[in-house]
Amino acid sequence: KRFTTLGLDAGSELREKQRLEGKIQIKAGVRSDGKYSDTQRLELNWGSRAAFYWSRSKSFSTGKEPFPGTVSLRYSPARASSLKMVFGHYSARYALGLNVWSGMRISSLSAVSSLFPSSSGLSETSSSQASLCGLALEWESRSLSLGVSLSPLSKDFNLHAEVLSPRSTLALSVTDKGSSLDWRVCLKTFSILGEASFLYPSLLGSSSQSYKGSGYGAFNAAVSLLWVPSYGKNFVLQARYIHPDSKLQSFKYSGVSAIFQSNIIQTGLECNYDPSQKRLLYEALAGLTLSDSGRELKLRGRLKSNSSKDLFRPHSSLRAEGSLSKGKAELRARLEGVLNKGFGGLGYIEGSWKDGKTALYLRLGAFCIDSWDDRIYVYERNAPPSFSVVAYYLRGWNSSLYAVYSISFHHKLYFRAETRQYPWSKVEKDSFWALNMQYRWIF
Repeated sequence: KRFTTLGLDAGSELREKQRLEGKIQIKAGVRSDGKYSDTQRLELNWGSRAAFYWSRSKSFSTGKEPFPGTVSLRYSPARASSLKMVFGHYSARYALGLNVWSGMRISSLSAVSSLFPSSSGLSETSSSQASLCGLALEWESRSLSLGVSLSPLSKDFNLHAEVLSPRSTLALSVTDKGSSLDWRVCLKTFSILGEASFLYPSLLGSSSQSYKGSGYGAFNAAVSLLWVPSYGKNFVLQARYIHPDSKLQSFKYSGVSAIFQSNIIQTGLECNYDPSQKRLLYEALAGLTLSDSGRELKLRGRLKSNSSKDLFRPHSSLRAEGSLSKGKAELRARLEGVLNKGFGGLGYIEGSWKDGKTALYLRLGAFCIDSWDDRIYVYERNAPPSFSVVAYYLRGWNSSLYAVYSISFHHKLYFRAETRQYPWSKVEKDSFWALNMQYRWIF
């Protein structure tokens, strides 16, 4: 029996629905020192043909974004979806980031994707921190991909050509900062991603240069090997050479890194060489996760080099996390200790309750960390797309309340209240409190 082929106009049920969908977010906050924050975001989508992002924000520590804020428009002409055009702010990410990578990168050893990233090429962006603004064009067929972008204000430009095949790719990028060649090979359970770049003094004087400049250029290279033996198990190994005169966002030193992650075990090891101090920098991470019918226990230990050259006095930390859930309620706890210049400790307990419309999270914690070098970072719940990580230091206690209420599928409210008090601190420190509210409308 012959296969039946369908054309682009085979029926309305097979056509993509071209209708306008969008999202509006409004957020405002105030804290104890009188400073305030506010954010406005608008997102519009018309199927896969077009997307528009606008945002303007002011954080507690920075001023208002210059008018008109972040504006990004993506458009693909009808019957030519292989062509993508981005006007305004855009993102550019290729290979391992030795030549082209804008935006935030996950730190090493925190995830497999930090050593084996998934590059997005040229794309629209909703980030309020976008630095590239101008025009970006990308065209792709089954065997070839071409991209060009120009950011007049920052004087960044990029030309990219990539040859595609079912199991491999080969790409060349030329920018105002340098040139790079990257490749990817995919086998049954193995994938290899490599990149080599040569950075030179900017031809256009880019404000976001990746090169400090000795006048002779800088060569960099990195290769990552990803092995996925079975579902849920990942191992990645990366070796890299970074020229001492380079100033890359992705990597700072030459070295070797390895990460293994499964549902139960998480391990990581990294060794770098710092040419300015002529010493080795190392970091080791080991974690264990046990879970069973609503109960979970996580143990995590870390060793890394400290600020001195004494290899036998590492910066070490040990963390234990546990959770217990039943029905709509859940209880979480974390206890962490750090040994570096001194001893520091932190702990908190968090209770939550969730049903179909409401989610409540109440957290209470305490900390005792006398040295800034021993500070402990803690993720704090906040309204999306905000990502809050607090560095805890000195002696005191903290508490927070985070609530989400879904009025309907289209309307949702977020609320967060927090405070940090320092009654036992050896150094005088003012207490802190902050309130944040956000409204989201999907249409």
